[in-house]
Amino acid sequence: MQRIVDRIDVRSALHFATTSKTIREAVASRIDEVARREMEQLHPWMLPFTPRELRYWESRQVARTETNDEQSKKGSIWLSHMKACLQSPTCSIRNRRRIWRSATSIFHEAKERGLLEKA
Repeated sequence: MQRIVDRIDVRSALHFATTSKTIREAVASRIDEVARREMEQLHPWMLPFTPRELRYWESRQVARTETNDEQSKKGSIWLSHMKACLQSPTCSIRNRRRIWRSATSIFHEAKERGLLEKA
């Protein structure tokens, strides 16, 4: 079941996990990694940009758990971060997305014109 989750997007993985308690328990540990992968590949503007921002999300996740188990403390930091970004009432993430699109557009234009050295 974890292989299935590794091949689908976060929304589909969450729908799959809600089909039964057994499936949810089997794939819960992979959904967070799927969320991180999706942010890295499709939504890089959602990733925490600074170590301070990352520490904030990690401390928030640790505060939500009451156990000493390291896996429980790790929890679903990336899924929580992705949800917070999508539900944010501020313009911060929208601005990040706009700036990212602009930077990507400038990068591709410079590459097409041969202004960048090929690595």
